[in-house]
Amino acid sequence: MLSKMRDHQRSFLIYLLFGIIIVVFAVYFGPGSKGLEGGTPWAAKIDGKLISQGEFQFSYSRIYERYKSQMPTFNQEIAKKLKLKNQVMQNIIRNRLLALEAKKMGVRIPEEILIKAIKEMPFFKQGDNFDFALYQKIVNYYFQTSLSNFELQFKRDLIAQQFSNSLMRLVHVSNSEVEEAYKNDQEKINLQFIKFAPDQFPPRKNIEAEEIAALKKDEPQKLKDYYNNHKSKYKTPKQVRARHILIKVPKDAPPEERLNAQAKIEQISLEAPKENFADLAIKYSQDTTTKDKGGDLGFFSRGKMVKPFEMAAFALKEGEVSKPVESIFGYHIIKCEEIKKPTSKTFEEVEEEIARQLINDEHQKKAAKKEAENYLAQFKAKTPFEQLIPKPSVEIKEDGESKDDTVSDAQGEEKRVEKPNSYGLIIEETGDFSPGQEYVFNIGMADEVSKAAIHLTKEKPAPKKIFEVNEKFFLISLKERKEADMEKFKDEKEKTRKELLEKKKQQVVDAWVKEKRAEKDIVINPLILSYDK
Repeated sequence: MLSKMRDHQRSFLIYLLFGIIIVVFAVYFGPGSKGLEGGTPWAAKIDGKLISQGEFQFSYSRIYERYKSQMPTFNQEIAKKLKLKNQVMQNIIRNRLLALEAKKMGVRIPEEILIKAIKEMPFFKQGDNFDFALYQKIVNYYFQTSLSNFELQFKRDLIAQQFSNSLMRLVHVSNSEVEEAYKNDQEKINLQFIKFAPDQFPPRKNIEAEEIAALKKDEPQKLKDYYNNHKSKYKTPKQVRARHILIKVPKDAPPEERLNAQAKIEQISLEAPKENFADLAIKYSQDTTTKDKGGDLGFFSRGKMVKPFEMAAFALKEGEVSKPVESIFGYHIIKCEEIKKPTSKTFEEVEEEIARQLINDEHQKKAAKKEAENYLAQFKAKTPFEQLIPKPSVEIKEDGESKDDTVSDAQGEEKRVEKPNSYGLIIEETGDFSPGQEYVFNIGMADEVSKAAIHLTKEKPAPKKIFEVNEKFFLISLKERKEADMEKFKDEKEKTRKELLEKKKQQVVDAWVKEKRAEKDIVINPLILSYDK
């Protein structure tokens, strides 16, 4: 058992590390793959040649796990915000185009080079030596394909990489470019901004039936697209209502304490089928949050409980009691009280609801944009940015009572109360970032904002427009600009040159891929990019 666990841990680490290699080489199953392609739906087509769904899922799952290993809280919602599926798909298409062009130009990888590249990978080694059994285990078990197919695809990736390197060799950088790059990297900008999010604004109170009918008639595809992209919204997964009895065991408990807890839960387990489970939970359970409720956890779906508990609970039938289950909290006995089967609403069932939602979304978005434009007009009229959000004032009525934004303390003294504006608008800051970078802190992927920030000065601190980022509107102004310290440039020059050279190399390849994409008929299956299937 211990040897199996050690093997599993080692293999899992290898699996995670190998994910990094996949990102670098974009390992995928190409045409002719037998491991995942046969008969599966297509993910994309390049001039009619298929990229299979299996091929896409292979790359996506590996890169997803890489993110997960670096960020334990990473989940599908974060992946959706990052548009990770689209990134993976674009990377697959990119490498496929490079490989196709390389093949056309006669680029070849000798067999000995392929073998050497595989043997030199540290993940296939035991100590300093290549381990064929380990290599076979990783390829067959984790990648679920044959060695010959893996080697064929890896060879194609090496060919693509070799062709990419030939493009990169054409790139050079001048001294003036290096100096400019250093300035841009070291210079820091802090913006102040006001965010106008649609959900900050009141929804429409009345939506007429005629308006809903018109939208259903005029834009049916818009409604269907919304449904397909938000299917999870109209699905309810299987849910279980359960009770449990917990005997706690600390993670670092000595063996004797753990054995005592195990003996206790085994004894309770013998009583559970014959006694009232809720009474037993009140009597024995050490879960203080549910003990007085007879151990009742209410309804929960998968992903809400720790894995061993979830697996046991969802395996039970109504009225059934589990055997003792060990988790990180200790030992449990679980009783399934009720099961709710999964449900799914059809498009026809929610069509009107979707129409109402879209009409309201458009209303709130227009309201947010209008308010942002109102604030922009005030700013253009020389109202200082810091004064755009009105501050409450202290006023006293003639009868001595305070107005809405004032109160009297116990001694009768007037005190100002911070009264928020009607939409909850506040002035925020991005914090320091380098001008030109695509991601702006506290705003998001906002390339347009970042580029506009480059030209802001104390004399002209704001652009003459509002910016839309992720369906929110932003009014920005320069808070502070920190100039680059050019005295340090001499020490950082070569490092900057290397970084700029790598960046320009990537840009050359990107430009080549963009040009080739324009020549190809590329179709991506929209369903493959959905997160709500």
